[in-house]
Parts: sequence; C-alpha cells; structure tokens
Amino acid sequence: MSEAGLTSPVVGELPDDVELATRAGHHFLLNHGAEPRVVRLAEQTVDLFHGVLHGTRIELRPFDALVLKSGTDHTENGNPHP
Repeated sequence: MSEAGLTSPVVGELPDDVELATRAGHHFLLNHGAEPRVVRLAEQTVDLFHGVLHGTRIELRPFDALVLKSGTDHTENGNPHP
C-alpha cells in the first residue's frame, strides 16, 4: 500500500474474519465471525446506519456490518449530524 501512496484506515492488524472495503470515503466493515471483534481506526468515524459518532476503537458484534464515514465531515447529504 505504501508503495502506491495509500494509507490504511486501520491501525494495527485487521482481525482475520473482519472485512474492510473503502469506497468514496466510506468504510464498510463486516464481521464474518461468530465472536465480537475490535478494529482500531486512525480517525473517529460516524456510523451512517445509526448516526453515532465513534472513537477510534470499533467493536463489531458477531456477523455485524457497519458503514462508516470520516468523523471530521459532519454532514451527510448536506445535513449536519446531530
């Protein structure tokens, strides 16, 4: 990644059963496992399903999915987050 000039939004290692995809500034996190998993991100994010602001530590429930956007951008579709 570094050779391509890219940086990972994840700090440390991503758990084996967690998938991360980034598209258009959105992070899609999926826990494919039957156990909760913790992912550490480089910045705070907003959970677009629930409007919750997360710190850099994200706990994914078993078989959970999250769509996250950078927490520094407090608008979604032109509307401020609460």
